[in-house]
Order: sequence, then C-alpha cells, then structure tokens
Amino acid sequence: MSFRFDAKQMLTLCRMLARIRQDTNDKIVLISNYTQTLDLFDRLCRNRGYGSLRLDGTMTVNKRQKLVDKFNDPNGEEFVFLLSSKAGGCGLNLIGANRLILFDPGKSERIRSLRVQADSLRLEPGCGPASPGTCLARWPKEGL
Repeated sequence: MSFRFDAKQMLTLCRMLARIRQDTNDKIVLISNYTQTLDLFDRLCRNRGYGSLRLDGTMTVNKRQKLVDKFNDPNGEEFVFLLSSKAGGCGLNLIGANRLILFDPGKSERIRSLRVQADSLRLEPGCGPASPGTCLARWPKEGL
C-alpha cells in the first residue's frame, strides 16, 4: 500500500513532540491510519530517546491490555503511545495520556475542514423545536 506523505506535517510533529517533552510531563497518544507511518514514528521516538509503545492490528487482546497498563502507569517512562486507527477492538482506556494527535498523511485538507466544522458548531440552550432546551447553532470561530 502506498500513501502520500507530507514532510511539513512530520516536521511539525517533531517540533510539537520536542516542545511538549521539554515543557510538560504530558503523555501523548499518536494515531495514524497507516502502519508505515507508525514505523516512522517508532524510529523518530527511538532516535529522540522518547519512550514509546506501539499497538497495531497484529497484537492479541492480552498483549494490548498489557501495553495499555504499562502506558497508564504514572511512573512509566513511556512518552508516546503509537496507535493504529485500524487496530480494531474496543475498550482501550488510555487514561495515562492527556494529549491526542491524529496524524493522517495526505488528509490535511479533510481534517482541516472537519476541524473548522467542529469549531463552528455550538449547542445553545433554549431554542429549537426538536429538543426543547437544546439548539445546534453555527458560530464562526474568531480568526478564521
């Protein structure tokens, strides 16, 4: 399988990870649709000395839970949890992380569009016949 890779996205990710690591004690879940991208992330983490764990579709349920438990350990050295969005299964409770990064090469326009839509939707109390007390309204975000 081939995929389009955007070097600007990877550079932005590298800078973001370095800054988060330097300035905080946060842990990150880094998600991609492609295992080839997870391979690059894995190399990046090893080269930068970031502790990381990887979960993809090749893992058994028991091994998945062990990885999740290890990542959620507040005293653990793992900084990044690499996750394939196509790994399947359910019940991943990654409470150890407080940041999530969705990296989807070649889909930046689609993600940007979805983010703009999400930022412009707000629930407003007290309007709308379908659900008294709730109304879906669009509000433009400042600075777009």
